[in-house]
Amino acid sequence: ALGTESSTGPILVGTAQGHIFEAELSASEGGLFGPAPDLYFRPLYVLNEEGGPAPVCSLEAERGPDGRSFVIATTRQRLFQFIGRAAEGAEAQGFSGLFAAYTDHPPPFREFPSNLGYSELAFYTPKLRSAPRAFAWMMGDGVLYGALDCGRPDSLLSEERVWEYPEGVGPGASPPLAI
Repeated sequence: ALGTESSTGPILVGTAQGHIFEAELSASEGGLFGPAPDLYFRPLYVLNEEGGPAPVCSLEAERGPDGRSFVIATTRQRLFQFIGRAAEGAEAQGFSGLFAAYTDHPPPFREFPSNLGYSELAFYTPKLRSAPRAFAWMMGDGVLYGALDCGRPDSLLSEERVWEYPEGVGPGASPPLAI
């Protein structure tokens, strides 16, 4: 949901302990920058790697043309996909319904063995306020990139490829800083 004059709408926040929270700022008088806006934090999910909770490095959320919601969350070595549909009239619930679907089983993820200690996710959007068409995820083994396809039932990612770092770049050498 988009924000209004009196509310930011839901915002996803990731922590170094692997927690994903939903936050929202709202104000009844004076707008968001008036005195004492209301703030809530709702826990949604904890991202894990092999040894337990892992820092959240990136979060991207999108809504497909068919009403499904997508969240891609990355840790140092994993890229997770949360895919679901909000119930009718459930706009006020934010992301809680989407993450609740993964309480009993983990979301699908891609994993790569090398570790930079961080990773970074970027979406490519051809025009302002249009749906993103492509993604790139910088991680230890290189850059995973490809197309974003909201029409696929089980994955937002398609046409995936890995661009491996040239010699002298990567873990243990000169690590990349950003994409």
